[in-house]
Amino acid sequence: MKPEAPIRVLQVGGGDFINRGVETVLLSYYQHIDRSKIQFDFLAPGICKNEHMRTVIKQNGGNLYEMDIRAKTKKGSFYRRFEKEFYTFLQRHDYKIVHVNTGSSMILALCARVAKRAKIPVRIVHSHTNGLNTLKHHLIKLICSPALLKCPTHYLACSQDTGRYTFPRAVWKKIAILPNAIDCNIFQYDSAVRREMRCQLGLENKHVVGNIGAFSPPKNHIRLIDIFAQIHKADPQAVLLLVGSGKLYDKIKSRVEMRGLKDQVIFYGNTDTVFRLYQAMDVFVLTSAWEGLGIVAIEAQAAGLKTICSDAVPKEAAVTELFVSVPLQEQDRAWASIIMDAMAASARKDVIADIAKAGYDIRSSAKELEDYYLSLLN
Repeated sequence: MKPEAPIRVLQVGGGDFINRGVETVLLSYYQHIDRSKIQFDFLAPGICKNEHMRTVIKQNGGNLYEMDIRAKTKKGSFYRRFEKEFYTFLQRHDYKIVHVNTGSSMILALCARVAKRAKIPVRIVHSHTNGLNTLKHHLIKLICSPALLKCPTHYLACSQDTGRYTFPRAVWKKIAILPNAIDCNIFQYDSAVRREMRCQLGLENKHVVGNIGAFSPPKNHIRLIDIFAQIHKADPQAVLLLVGSGKLYDKIKSRVEMRGLKDQVIFYGNTDTVFRLYQAMDVFVLTSAWEGLGIVAIEAQAAGLKTICSDAVPKEAAVTELFVSVPLQEQDRAWASIIMDAMAASARKDVIADIAKAGYDIRSSAKELEDYYLSLLN
């Protein structure tokens, strides 16, 4: 007898697929879910700039659809064009589940509205980030509120704060939390990899402050550079390792040069083997202005690193005793002192069991997501 085909779930992003936390989480779930039961297809309103993601999708039997809407539209007409093309796409494909993954209220609301119009039975909106409480953001949420109330069938978020920031109060009780789970084993501390990476990067006898994240406003790199300037003033052997890329690269690089830190800051760029870079670090620092969860904070703890985060990082990221929360309004010198104390006590700890107990191991989380999808169609 011919085996039953897996259920295909359409995973919709908020723009381009790049090297971000959202894409990392999606791929991790995709690689660990039982693809004989659940298969993912991926749709970007933009294009896929993440070649690793493209390869993983192709190797595992998924489809990747790139609409490249911005290249086809004039300024101001993106949402209208995307709404039209997304509806046409859904009409031409047979999906029972559409799962929208983004921090953009506009994209969540638009996709839910279009999916309802296209008679998709299961319409999941999944918030991955917090944001600013400015008048502009308040107005956007107000505009999106009716669609977010009426059009989705299910609500997911990576943390309580994220869900409550994105979705109207009337649906807060309906929000389920799906953790940004990781493959704990690949991040576990490895002294041999540490020696190899520090040698490769020329970091022997250096004190390495690490950060991983897109060069974008939420990650607040300018503040990190200012804090690191205080660290380097007290510790000339300190080096800042920045992993990532983004539209603020030039601005961040200018800040580094203005601070006279050109030789003390490494711009590593993007990588598919970020787990090896954690091994080279002595402390991990996340100065985010806002975060959905901060999956890199979970990864850093899995690598046994003291993880110093701003109080904008949700409490759900504090899964081990290695996590330290510092108020963003604290002075740079105070931040620097906390970070240097953490580096001085940098003996690595094995906290993998703690992370799994907190629900952030991808193997058990992928099984929960699989069961969740199946339950929605039964």
